[in-house]
Amino acid sequence: MSAIIVTPAADADMEDIHAIECASFSLPWTQGQLLRELYGEDSYFSVARDTERGDILGYVILREIGYEAELMNIAAREASRRRGVASALMRDVIEHARNVGIANIFLEARASNAAALRLYEKHGFMRVGQRRGYYDCPHEDAVIMKLDI
Repeated sequence: MSAIIVTPAADADMEDIHAIECASFSLPWTQGQLLRELYGEDSYFSVARDTERGDILGYVILREIGYEAELMNIAAREASRRRGVASALMRDVIEHARNVGIANIFLEARASNAAALRLYEKHGFMRVGQRRGYYDCPHEDAVIMKLDI
C-alpha cells in the first residue's frame, strides 16, 4: 500500500464511505445519516485515501459540542486495517480539535472491541466509565473514553 493522505469527505465519497460503514458495524448508518454529518455545522468529517490510487481507505466523524466533541464513527476498509489508516484518521481529528479549541473528545466503544480500545489508548484516550447494555446486535456494554486536548 502506498502512503495515506487525510482529506475532507465529499458527496462523491459517500458510496465508498457507506460500504465501509456497512462492513464495519452491525447497525450501520444510512447514507442519509452520513450525508447529514457531512453537511452538519457541528461535524468534522474526513477520509483517508491511498495517495497513488485515490481509493478511500477509511473515514472519521467528529461532532463538536461547544468546547467538547464526540468521536461518532471511525472505520477502515477491511483490506486496509492494521496499516495505519485509523491512526492517520485519529491524528487528523485530534489536530482538528486542537485547532478549533476543543478541550475534550469523548467516545464510546464496544467493551469487546480490543483493537479499537488499543487504538484509542495509543492516542491518549483514558477509560472514564461504562454504559451497560449500550449496544445492540449483539447486546453489549460500552466503554466510555475521554481525551483531554
